[in-house]
Amino acid sequence: MTITIKPTLKISTASKLPTDKNVAIVKITEEDHSLTYLTAKGQHEIRMGVGKRKDMDRRKLITLVRDIVNSAKAQKAKKVAIKLDELNFPNVKASHKEVAEIVATNLEMANYAYNSHKTPPKEGWGHVTEVIVVTGEAAAKEGLKRGQTIG
Repeated sequence: MTITIKPTLKISTASKLPTDKNVAIVKITEEDHSLTYLTAKGQHEIRMGVGKRKDMDRRKLITLVRDIVNSAKAQKAKKVAIKLDELNFPNVKASHKEVAEIVATNLEMANYAYNSHKTPPKEGWGHVTEVIVVTGEAAAKEGLKRGQTIG
């Protein structure tokens, strides 16, 4: 018997951050806290504080990606955009392709919820439906595809 689970997210790539008001922009900062606010252009911005970039490791990267999805869900954001370069940390010994794979896998895992046998709420489940990853590298695009398959 084969079980096929469809991806919960549409993960696409772009060469620059979108300006659409329906897309929440994720920015990684060295602050010790995270916050969400509305920009002057009417776009949601989710600032994820990671502390010192040199203290980030692979495990913290995984947690950060999952926190991004949870923050987006809390803000009821359906679409999210993030620059892949912001997720490259000095102590995470991984290529762009490997970082992209980690990101895609954990975006999928954090967004998944077993709701098959539950009654849907009136406002919907609050899942993120699309993540736009800003990158220009072909290897990173391969990593995103592989990561989504794993996730």
